[in-house]
Amino acid sequence: MTRHDKLVITSKLYYILFIRLHTSKLKVHIMKKARWTEATFQKVDWDGHGTAFHRLNCQSKIHTAKLIHQLVNTNHQNQLY
Repeated sequence: MTRHDKLVITSKLYYILFIRLHTSKLKVHIMKKARWTEATFQKVDWDGHGTAFHRLNCQSKIHTAKLIHQLVNTNHQNQLY
């Protein structure tokens, strides 16, 4: 039996530890990169985003991730390089 934050963890141990270890750093990174405030970050439905993203097929996930992170090759991007 494993305990974390006074709770007994009976399943998904690795997932729970991963979330606890990386969530705060990821949040800071997203806020800094997008120039968001805490209030803006809290307005995003992260569970809904995750559910919608995981329902996509592999090609759609790649394209959507590129769009979200502004990595799609555009004319503006071509002018930079």
